[in-house]
Amino acid sequence: MKAVKRRLFVVNPPNTRDYAGDLLARALVACADRLGFRAWEVSTKLEVTGLTWEDVLLIMKPVVPPVYHGSLAKKIIFNIHPTCPGEEYSGVYRRNFRNLQQELATGRADAVFDYNEHTTNWMRKAGMNAIYCPVGYHELFEVPPVKGLKSRRDDGRTDAYLIGRADCGNRPEWVMANRSWAKVIDWREHQWLRPSLLSTDAVHLNVTTRVRCKTFLSMRVIMLLMANRRFVLSEIPDWSPLKSGEHWATVERKGLEGAYQAWAKNDKGRHEIAEAGYQFIRFHHRLDYHFEMAMKDAGVL
Repeated sequence: MKAVKRRLFVVNPPNTRDYAGDLLARALVACADRLGFRAWEVSTKLEVTGLTWEDVLLIMKPVVPPVYHGSLAKKIIFNIHPTCPGEEYSGVYRRNFRNLQQELATGRADAVFDYNEHTTNWMRKAGMNAIYCPVGYHELFEVPPVKGLKSRRDDGRTDAYLIGRADCGNRPEWVMANRSWAKVIDWREHQWLRPSLLSTDAVHLNVTTRVRCKTFLSMRVIMLLMANRRFVLSEIPDWSPLKSGEHWATVERKGLEGAYQAWAKNDKGRHEIAEAGYQFIRFHHRLDYHFEMAMKDAGVL
C-alpha cells in the first residue's frame, strides 16, 4: 500500500497580509511540496479539521489562532513581523516578542522560524526554540519583466529607490531632500509591482530600520530585489552571504550619498553586479534549502 503523504498547512492571516507575505506563503507551500508534503495555503478564518500529530501548521503571525490551540499538529510560527525585546523599540516590536514567548512557553507553538538573524539570537537568549531560516531565492519571487520601460529619466539622472518601511523615521536626510528622483518605497506592499518601479537601472538603497540593528534583511534584499536582478547599495550589515563589489555594494551609512553618485554613473558595473548577485542566490542561497534545514532543526524531518 502506498504511504499517505504528510500534510502541511501554511496559515496566512488575512488581517496582516501584504505582497511580501503572500508571496512568501506561496513559496513555502512549494518548498513543502518539494519535501514530500501535501501542502496548502489557508486563511486563519478557515479551521482545518481532523489534524493529527503527523500534520504541520506553519503559522505566519506571532500568535497561534485559538482554533488550533488543542490541535495535535506540529505548530511552527514563521515570524516575518518586527520583533525586538529592547525598550528602545516600539510597542509593536516588544508585543510581538512577548507573544512569541507566551506561545512557546504555553506549548501552543513548538518552534519559531525567523528570517532575521538578530531576532533569532534575541529569542534564543530568552530561552525560546528559535530557528534561523533566511529567505533565499525562489522561482516565485521573480516578477515578469515589463516591456517598453524607459531605462533612464528624461533629465539623464538615475533614480534612487530607498527600499524600507513607509513609516520608518530612520531615512537618510539626502534622500528626503531630493524626492523628485529619490523615492521611498514600502517593500511590503503591492505597489512594488507598479511598472515605474521595475526599471533595472535604478540604484536600490537598503538601510535598516534601527541604527544599532544592522542585520541582513533577506526578505527585502533577496526576495524582492536580487531575485529580480536589481542592483542593491546597502549600508554594511553585521553579516551577509553576499560579497560587496561582487553581488551587491555596501558602504557605511554616512557614505551612501557619495556611493550613490558614483554608482549612478556606472551603468555597466551596476548591471554586472546585479546579474552576478542574481546568479549567486539562484544557485547558492535558496529558500528551499534553508527551509529544509530549519524543518530538520525543528524535528519535523
